[in-house]
Amino acid sequence: NRTMGNAMVGFFLFQPPKHCKKDNGRRHSQVLNRKYCSELWVTNDFGNDIRCFYIERSRSNVTILYSHANAEDIPSISYWLYYLAKELKVSIMAYDYSGYGESDGEPSENNCYADIDAVYHHLVCNMNKQPENIVLFGRSLGSGPTCYLASRTSQEERPVGGVILHSAFTSIYRIVADIGCTMRGDVFPNVDYLNFFDAETPVLVVHGTSDCIVPFQHGKNLVTALPHVTTVETFFVEGLGHNSMDEYHVLLFVEQLKQFIERHVHIATRKIGLSKSGSFIKKTRTADV
Repeated sequence: NRTMGNAMVGFFLFQPPKHCKKDNGRRHSQVLNRKYCSELWVTNDFGNDIRCFYIERSRSNVTILYSHANAEDIPSISYWLYYLAKELKVSIMAYDYSGYGESDGEPSENNCYADIDAVYHHLVCNMNKQPENIVLFGRSLGSGPTCYLASRTSQEERPVGGVILHSAFTSIYRIVADIGCTMRGDVFPNVDYLNFFDAETPVLVVHGTSDCIVPFQHGKNLVTALPHVTTVETFFVEGLGHNSMDEYHVLLFVEQLKQFIERHVHIATRKIGLSKSGSFIKKTRTADV
């Protein structure tokens, strides 16, 4: 039974942080008690109210749509998001999946897709963000909704400005056993969604060689699955695990993100008003540490 199988996978896959209501109130107050930050709610197609967290950089026209990892929620990564917004000089929209943090519903693959759809719709339709100015950033579990949305917007011929995949997997079943194809009932088949990425959407793949949760081979396989994309950059870090990143590697990582956005997203944004004859050449670079 596929429904029962997906339910079992979901039970083991989704691990939202557990906090008491009193602690939630304190943590959420800390998150929002900062300048340039706002809380907002969107409703997905299943009727779940999704909590979002928006950090605005008024002088930047680039917005990162951040999909966090498993066992995380907005309060637990708030300082990281502030740091990214400051260092990258971009606005950031983050959200909690259904069943995570204060968001309604239960976590599931379909809910995750509906969640990011609702947040993206709000960015484009209510906040007037242009798709080419939006960078999708998915870490670990967050690579699932990220790859889905990048694929969908590409097929709708309104591709996003860039995609960052951090510690991403090819699919959930492939973490356990990769038989070379997507099995029935597999969850978050990212490698299949990659086939539909727009050729001009730049992609950055970040992975640690010592990742024991999502093995390094997944990062390499994602790159291999993108031969049709003009710009695919990698940041493969020797000895780095899934959740461990010391100060030195954080600085290197952020610098890589900064260069990726500046080379491809900022430049592309400045070129939007030009005719096709004014196009520019993209270069693919690889950084291994």
